[in-house]
Amino acid sequence: SRLSIWQDSADLFVMRITVTTVDGEVYPVEIGLDETLENVKIIMEAETGIPATSQVLLFEGKPLADGLTSSAAGLKENDLLLLMKQPEPASRGAPQSSSAGGAPANRLGLAPDGSAADPAAMMRQIGSNAHLMQQLASGNPRLHEAVQRGDAEAFQGLLREEAKRRQDEEAKRQQEMQRLMADPLNPENQAKIAEMINQKNVQEAFENAMEHNPELFGTVIMLYVDMEVNGSKVKAFVDSGAQSTIMSKRCAEEIGIMRLCDTRFSGIAKGVGTSRIIGRVHAAPLKVGSSHLTASITIIEQDDMDFLFGLDMLKRHQCMIDLMNNELKFGSCGESLRFLPEHELPARARQADSDAPPPPPPPESVPGQTGNSDPKPTTSSYHETANTAGVESKISQLVQLGFSQAQAMQALNACGGDVDQAAALLFGGW
Repeated sequence: SRLSIWQDSADLFVMRITVTTVDGEVYPVEIGLDETLENVKIIMEAETGIPATSQVLLFEGKPLADGLTSSAAGLKENDLLLLMKQPEPASRGAPQSSSAGGAPANRLGLAPDGSAADPAAMMRQIGSNAHLMQQLASGNPRLHEAVQRGDAEAFQGLLREEAKRRQDEEAKRQQEMQRLMADPLNPENQAKIAEMINQKNVQEAFENAMEHNPELFGTVIMLYVDMEVNGSKVKAFVDSGAQSTIMSKRCAEEIGIMRLCDTRFSGIAKGVGTSRIIGRVHAAPLKVGSSHLTASITIIEQDDMDFLFGLDMLKRHQCMIDLMNNELKFGSCGESLRFLPEHELPARARQADSDAPPPPPPPESVPGQTGNSDPKPTTSSYHETANTAGVESKISQLVQLGFSQAQAMQALNACGGDVDQAAALLFGGW
């Protein structure tokens, strides 16, 4: 019939191709012989949600220009195209000028060649961070010396060297990508391509953060408040990630509550390292503001933390950590304690970030007991968030950035377990 003849002739001007993504999603597409690849991208935008402007279509490992028609590109019936998302370019260049009523320009940005847009401001920022300076001294001595001397020329030269090194690595990455794209249907190649794209996205996110939010890589001041225990003033470290409220034996002796310690509650405290639990003070007098409360305190041998106000007492006294107003609120008595600024922290806390090595990971342990047999001794996790799984997760994050496991472990040790600072250290050539 005329209809079937027309349909057969129409099929001569249409081809069916398949578009696949690096995630393994497959999309059959019908296009005309004279249809441009830009139209294919529009179709794929509706299917995948990836903007057409961010798409790259590859055929036999080569990117296709938007203006090409399917026939000009050499496409045939049942051919396969690979769709990749082009990462958003990290904005480089001079610092942004402040808009009317907007935030001031970021003076810590990087120029296109990798040097600092304002080297003096960047050196001041680095020099004011004692922890970062210590890491630079061991990881990048030349950059450390340039910052110490205030030598802007040497500082800029070292930054340019690092940028050149990254450019060379990017060129190698592109060559490897082209090699893998020569056989895009190979499952191993697809997995490697996906991994390389993920690493590039992570790196660009890191660079954007370094350029636009460098303060995120600074040292966070921990939360301390002033309290009184048994009539003695103490600075309490507030930690909602710690299961129990703990106090060192030394501090307990100084404030006179060791005589109240019930040694039947001995055991092993597990978390970042291990420590022997001596016992528990069941009802220590606690003064918060003008209110008198009681607290159950576990006494441990380890003396690197005088007094830690843990989740058990935070819940018991209905506390709220209010970071907007910088205070700890007690629902049980209506009191509020301000969090201490850095210069009011105990000396041990100020030195911890720059001097103290990270505690070893907790070994396998079972609750132990010393002395009497009843009641059963307890095992208290006084810092549950920093467990072995957490360390492995941080190592995995750094390995995904392209560093070896050994480098990741060394950087985390040097940075006290801070994964952001460890990444900054590794990218700085440590």
